[in-house]
Amino acid sequence: MKIFNQTVAPKRVKDEFGYLSNYSEDVITFDGNGMLNIAWYDYQDKEWRFHIDVELEPGEQPEFAWMYKPSQLALGETLKTVFSNKLA
Repeated sequence: MKIFNQTVAPKRVKDEFGYLSNYSEDVITFDGNGMLNIAWYDYQDKEWRFHIDVELEPGEQPEFAWMYKPSQLALGETLKTVFSNKLA
């Protein structure tokens, strides 16, 4: 799993017509204190947006790193492995 600096923007998502939208896909973010969040990059405003509010001064951007969320298949296989004893 690759980890990116906040200066690198995630891939844009396509709209219902197949055109690139102004937004990236959701990614997992984490800061130096271990705080996790879900965010996306707004290509029109050139700013990161967070699903959970982050208390900041106006115009301030938090320092963080991010990674793409695990694929559903990989996550499903991981959950199967983790919970195999409990599901049997």
